Amino acid sequence: TLFRSANQTGLLHTCDIYRSTKAGKILGDAMQVGSSESWQSILKNVTGTEKMDAGPLLEYFSPLTKWLEAQNTKNKETLGWPDFEWRPPVPEGYPADIEKNANEEQAKVFLAEYNRTAEAMWNDYTEASWTYNTDITDANKQIMLEKNLQMSNHTLHYGTQARQFDYTDFQDPSVKRILKKLSDIERAALPEQELKEYNQLLSDMETTYSVAKVCKEGQTTNCLPLDPDLTETMARSRDYNELLFAWKGWRDASGKKIRSLFKRYVELSNKAAVLNNYPDNGAYWRSLYETPTLEADLEQIYHQLQPLYLNLHAYVRRALYKKYGEQHVNLQGPIPAHLLGNMWAQSWNNIYDLLVPYPNAAKVDATPAMIAQKWTPLKMFNESDRFFQSLGLIPMPKEFWDKSMIEKPKDREVSCHASAWDFYNRKDFRIKQCTVVTMDDLITVHHEMGHVQYFLQYKDQPVS
Repeated sequence: TLFRSANQTGLLHTCDIYRSTKAGKILGDAMQVGSSESWQSILKNVTGTEKMDAGPLLEYFSPLTKWLEAQNTKNKETLGWPDFEWRPPVPEGYPADIEKNANEEQAKVFLAEYNRTAEAMWNDYTEASWTYNTDITDANKQIMLEKNLQMSNHTLHYGTQARQFDYTDFQDPSVKRILKKLSDIERAALPEQELKEYNQLLSDMETTYSVAKVCKEGQTTNCLPLDPDLTETMARSRDYNELLFAWKGWRDASGKKIRSLFKRYVELSNKAAVLNNYPDNGAYWRSLYETPTLEADLEQIYHQLQPLYLNLHAYVRRALYKKYGEQHVNLQGPIPAHLLGNMWAQSWNNIYDLLVPYPNAAKVDATPAMIAQKWTPLKMFNESDRFFQSLGLIPMPKEFWDKSMIEKPKDREVSCHASAWDFYNRKDFRIKQCTVVTMDDLITVHHEMGHVQYFLQYKDQPVS
């Protein structure tokens, strides 16, 4: 749809929407709706169908798929890891009624009051959360926890009232939809002490994750934080043991300490879900997609994409086998996660030099050129802003440039995990990122700026 609107023809992987305001208008119209309509309705307006389908993605990657299949056939590769199959256990299921108000006009008045008060409440909490995440101190954590509790009490107050409406015969579909969403009061359903415990758990886990450092054996100083040190090691090192040290060390410094907290967090999350009439928290999360066929739809997409993934996996595994040898890489097993160039193995871009089939072809990593041209984090964000403006979308507002944290401060602990923030006042939108001048981070900048573009587009929708 986007490529057709940009008057692009030919193979899908050769198309480009850069500078196409027609494609930008389609994206803008879709984003302006926010969550005021179901995703199925928005998807249908954009593509003509409300069904998720991986077909266009497979078409885009079809030249790569054919090439990978040929390479893997030639090398007699095993696709997947048949001797290492595992499936997570299926959780057991768990699971009332009050006198209802069927007055639609009263419901509209109620929703207007909720929206007005929620904007102020959510803004207060988001400001406190931003302050804590960009300056991690016990004092800032305490303020954030207090604001979080106030927000939960607000959710409980208005969610309880929302449950008193019978919207079965309401005429306005948006009123029905918002009341249904407000009726799910999430963690606010917990008793106050457990709610405080839940919020404290989240805060403690976030702090542990953000400040975790890895120290070499016998050292207590010059320890390495995730960003930029360990991230750089995972991306650039080709030493098996150094990569394992960084990968395991960071998990020991973060995951092991979080484990017991996370277990209790799951218990409380499931309890809150049951209090909201869901079998467990997973069922609540799935309900947010507003489709009874979500799992079947995702299963279908999974099977559509699986051949491409298995062929890519086999090709990459063979390249890593050549680099690290049979003592570290099993040609019929999973790939050791710490060899993929990323702390979470979510992106394999950083090991492209080990995978490139045609060494003399043009390089896809723009990092050396960015460094040579003296790019800065600010320039990376300006370039991303220019991209979205080339589609006719909204420029970043003054508050974004004044208040975002786009580099890691040297004078305090911060959470470096890249994230985009909506402050619920229709004008203040920010990004928090410890940006390093690399192509990987340039992609992340565009990703986070895409979130902010979405915030800008739907800013006039009700908070709910």
